[in-house]
Amino acid sequence: MYSGLRFFQQARVWVILLTLLGLISAPFSVHCSAASENLVLHRPYQMVPAPDYGPDGLTNYTAGRIWTDKATVGWAVGVDEPVLIWFDLGGMAKLDKVVLNTTGGGGAGVVFVGWTVYVSSDDKTYTVAGELPAPPVPAEEDYYTEGRQMEVPLRGVRGRYVAIVALPPPPFYFTFLDEVQVMGTMPAPASASPPIGPSIVASGSAELGKLLKAQREVGRLMDSLTAPLASQLSEWPAAERNAQLQDVTELRERVAAQPSSYEEVRAQLIELHRQRARRVYGRNLLCWKVVPDEPIGFLSLPDQVNGPEVPEVEIHTAINALEAAALGLANLTEQSLPLSASVSAPSAAGAPTVTVRVARYFRTTNERYVADALLLTDSPQVIPSGETKLVWVEAESSQAQAGTYQYTVHLRVGTAIARCDAGSSHHRGGDER
Repeated sequence: MYSGLRFFQQARVWVILLTLLGLISAPFSVHCSAASENLVLHRPYQMVPAPDYGPDGLTNYTAGRIWTDKATVGWAVGVDEPVLIWFDLGGMAKLDKVVLNTTGGGGAGVVFVGWTVYVSSDDKTYTVAGELPAPPVPAEEDYYTEGRQMEVPLRGVRGRYVAIVALPPPPFYFTFLDEVQVMGTMPAPASASPPIGPSIVASGSAELGKLLKAQREVGRLMDSLTAPLASQLSEWPAAERNAQLQDVTELRERVAAQPSSYEEVRAQLIELHRQRARRVYGRNLLCWKVVPDEPIGFLSLPDQVNGPEVPEVEIHTAINALEAAALGLANLTEQSLPLSASVSAPSAAGAPTVTVRVARYFRTTNERYVADALLLTDSPQVIPSGETKLVWVEAESSQAQAGTYQYTVHLRVGTAIARCDAGSSHHRGGDER
């Protein structure tokens, strides 16, 4: 019974995670100019990353097969890494559109994905020539069961190299591809002009795929880095808030164009944020109460500009239980400072054990920053200039007696001490064996 249930759960996850790109060239209506033809029919192509969900051949995706044919393949990637199919048309062409046909998925959980088409004349600079954003992910009962046709208009642009990029929306990780059609005319007439739009510098499918993957990664890192700004900037003076938002926009554009500059951009953003926060809050050190499981990051600051300098936290728990409170601690000085944490316990008998954990940031495999406070009293540490640390205050009451107890948490940052008054209230309950 347990094994069967486990298998059922695994199978259901498989169904929910499936994303289908059913692209076929079976008979369907394509509206192009009279001379327009499929420029990639039976033409070789390159794929980045290499498919890892079935067999592959050099021309399977341009030979007219559908997704039920085992000759078609797929990728067990998508959310974390774009899927790229790259063509060299062999000469300059006028490009009308990319045509994609999807089959239905029955109960397989099929959704449509987003597409971006890059075009280049010299295999040195690739420009976005067309996009088809992914529609909202439907509810599970509304997954697509019938085939539909999708088109990415290219507006007759001129180019030789075509890169078609798919990026499934979360949480769909699997991508299946059957058939691609690039409609246009060759040779390109004199009236055709290169695309105008966002461009990236790359040569060949491997380099282009690597750059697009890096853009995806640094984009997620920037999302994680700047996530705290949404709530706290609302309380800032308009001039400081608008300047900060403008800086974030410009730095995002810079790191998208040059993913390798991310660490430099990150340091620049933290310093700009520190300078403005110092003017807004008027203090070198900030200590404030946060929810223990609240996401906190390098740029986190109090939502209230004029909050108390000495925060108070309370922990309510039963005997034989483990509860916690948390603090944010920001260093707005111009230098990195040593950080240590300690707690003064009451002298009364039966008081619970209170410990302090100073979190460390970890970069996850899906490009997020997570503050992890797993290590008991993980201090001393260093708190870099402009950054915020999460401090976890934990009360463990296995040997405690019911009552109310007062503690003081000392956070020593450089030569300064940030103090927090912590109260712990315990009542009888739970397992008292």
